Amino acid sequence: MIKYLLILCFFNTVRTSEHYEGLLHEHLFKDYIVNVRPVSDYQNTVFVTLALSLRKILHLDEIHQSFKTTVNILLYWKDEMLTWNETEYHEISSLEFPFHKNIWTPDLMIYNALKTPGKIGMKGAFVRLYSNGQVFVWTQTNIDTACEIRTKKYPFDEQTCKIIFAKFISSDRKVMITPITDSIDMAEYVEVAEWDIIENQATTEVRPYNISKNVLENASEIETLNYTYITYTLKMKRSCRLCFHNVIIPVLVLAALNMLTFFVPCESGEKTSFPISIFLTLAVFLTMITQSLPESVDGVSYLSSYVTFQLAISAVTLFSAVISLHLHYKKGNSQVPKYVHSLVSVLKFGRSSVTTKSEQAKGDENCFGPHLNGSAEGNKTAKEVAPVNVSYTFDRLMFVLLLLCETITTVIFIEQIIN
Repeated sequence: MIKYLLILCFFNTVRTSEHYEGLLHEHLFKDYIVNVRPVSDYQNTVFVTLALSLRKILHLDEIHQSFKTTVNILLYWKDEMLTWNETEYHEISSLEFPFHKNIWTPDLMIYNALKTPGKIGMKGAFVRLYSNGQVFVWTQTNIDTACEIRTKKYPFDEQTCKIIFAKFISSDRKVMITPITDSIDMAEYVEVAEWDIIENQATTEVRPYNISKNVLENASEIETLNYTYITYTLKMKRSCRLCFHNVIIPVLVLAALNMLTFFVPCESGEKTSFPISIFLTLAVFLTMITQSLPESVDGVSYLSSYVTFQLAISAVTLFSAVISLHLHYKKGNSQVPKYVHSLVSVLKFGRSSVTTKSEQAKGDENCFGPHLNGSAEGNKTAKEVAPVNVSYTFDRLMFVLLLLCETITTVIFIEQIIN
C-alpha cells in the first residue's frame, strides 16, 4: 500500500511541475509581441552578445572563392518582457524550448555570405530563458562566405578568410552587438588534414551612415546612425603533404626521366616515343592543376608555371631527339660543315670525336651509323667526323644545357614557394 502511495505522490509531483511550466509559458507569451524590441522604454538599447565557435572547415573552394564552415553561434541578451517571480511558479528558474519564432531575436546577418539574405541559421536553434529575462539562443549551422583566395604559392600558400556579422537595419542606438571574446572559440574544433589554423581573432568596427541626407531631401539636420560589424578572421596554412606527394614529386621524377632521353640509343626505336610519353604525362598534370587552381587575384601559381616550363623542356627534348636521329642516319655522301668538325673536336664526351679513313673501314661493324666520305681531293689519312659521333656529341651537349636549365629553374621554384 505504501508503495502505491509513493508512486502516486511521484506522479502528482511531476504533473504539478509540468503544470507550473505550462502556466508559466502561457503567462509569458500571452500578450508577447515578437516584432517589438523587448524593452520597457523604447529609448533603451538592447545589448546583444555574440559568441562564435568553429566546429569544422568543410571546404575552401579556390574556383568559386568561397569558404564553407560549420559553426556554433551563441547569442544572449535581456528580454524585459519575459521575466517572472520564481516563488509564484514552484521555484522554476529557467525554461528551455526550441526556437519557433516565438521570441524577439536581433536582426543579425552574415554580411559576406554568398547566399541571400545571409541570415544566421535559427531553424534548429534552442532557447534557454531565465527568470530575470536573460535569453540564451544556441544554434549550429553551415555557412558559406566569400573569401579572396590567393594561390600563387600553392601548395605552400596561406589564406585569410573572414566571417562578418552585422545587422540588417537596426542601428546601434536600438540594438548593440558585441563579441564575447576577441577570438573564435576553438574548444570543439575538429581538425582537418588540409589546413592548419595559425591565427584567429575577432574585431569590431563601427561604420557611420548618414540616413537623413539620403532619405530626407529637405532635412535640416543630418542624422548619423552607427552600425557595428563584428569580423571573425581565420588565418590558415595549407598542409602541403598531400600535394607534395601527388603532384610535386611526380613532376620532378618526370623531369629526371625526360633527361634520360639523351641516353636512349638511336637504334632502339624509342628515341622519340619516350619523350612523347613524358610530354603527354606532363600535359595531364598541367590540366589537373589548372582545373583545380584557376588564375587568382595574385596571378598564376608558381606550380602551374613550373609544370608549364617542364612541358616546354619536354618539347625541346623531343625536338632535340628528332635532330639527333637526323644526324645519326645522315647519308654517307653528305658533307659535314666545318663548324661541326670544330665542335666535335672540342666537345669530347668520352668517345672519340674524329676518325681517319683507314680507321673508318675498320669501324664500320662497330659504329652506330654510316660515316661521311671526305672530299675527293682530301688526303686518305685526313681526319673526318662520322655522323654517329656528331649525334652523340649533340645529345651530350643538349643534356648539359637542359640539365643546367632544370637545376636553375627548380631552385628558383622552391625558393619562391617556400619564402
